[in-house]
Amino acid sequence: MVLNCDDREHLWLANEAIFHGSLMRNGHMWKFYNAFNSELPTREELKHVRGIIFPGARFATYEGLEWIAKLKEFARMVLEEFPSIKMVGICFGH
Repeated sequence: MVLNCDDREHLWLANEAIFHGSLMRNGHMWKFYNAFNSELPTREELKHVRGIIFPGARFATYEGLEWIAKLKEFARMVLEEFPSIKMVGICFGH
């Protein structure tokens, strides 16, 4: 699962191309969500997830944006309720 965290369309299209090309060739299915629009997976969907990638954003985590607060809550919830899901964050605030 990839959570696009930048509102610039060219970046989330690039993320989809990169991750589809790299990860799907191993037979893994990846779903994409636009976290910057507060689009996040449900708990039911998380029951079938093995990993989440946060590919980063031009926004810093301390900017006080509502969608970032929701994303932080989501990440905490995943850590607490789905400890088997691996998560990786790449870069925020660039």
